[in-house]
Amino acid sequence: MSSAMQSSRLQAIDCTEEESARSTAWGPSAAGAIGGFGATIWLATLGTALGLSAGAAIADNGRATSGDATAFGAGAVGWLLVSAVIVGIVGGGLLAYTGRGRNFRPVPWAFVTWAAGVTLAVLVASLGTTGMMSAVGAATGTRAADAVQAADSTLTGTTTTSSPADRASPVETARAAEQAAEAGAKVAWTTALAQLVGLVATILSARAFHRRLRTTGDEARLHNAPSVPNPA
Repeated sequence: MSSAMQSSRLQAIDCTEEESARSTAWGPSAAGAIGGFGATIWLATLGTALGLSAGAAIADNGRATSGDATAFGAGAVGWLLVSAVIVGIVGGGLLAYTGRGRNFRPVPWAFVTWAAGVTLAVLVASLGTTGMMSAVGAATGTRAADAVQAADSTLTGTTTTSSPADRASPVETARAAEQAAEAGAKVAWTTALAQLVGLVATILSARAFHRRLRTTGDEARLHNAPSVPNPA
């Protein structure tokens, strides 16, 4: 009798697992996307504050060099990549934790979580309520900004003097435009790389947490399962 009861119990558990495997994870995915977006906002705010503090310190020193601009840009790029990893871990972890009672596939739902978070960030940025990319753009474009500012000051000087020596040469103007284009390309490639890093971090985080939570649940279920009497 006990063997028949245990067999019926195991069949019920297997049916429950099959139903959970066919279930969706829209709720956990939304939770992961919102959590990752919140982490993005906080990290972007912190990075902007650190960047402004570093820029103020360089300005107070009064001896800003191209090396300072390069280091500042490299730091901003590094911060963006590290932030992408942290956001991916937060999003994937929330996806797995809030969906711990479901046997969903973590990889496709991690992709949905990442895509929803990116879409939310783009929508909020389009409304002008956040400037997540302003610090990165300012950092990577420091050299171009200096060159353009020098060209603009030279052109402004032509309003007070008509000396040809004070006018920006076509070579300088073309060089400033080229540097601005290179800075824009760096921003675009850095943003694309950060998004890819965030996607990979989200998938790996979701898989790791999902596997860990599922293993813990299986151990608890095995511990609570009734023992089978020895036929001998």
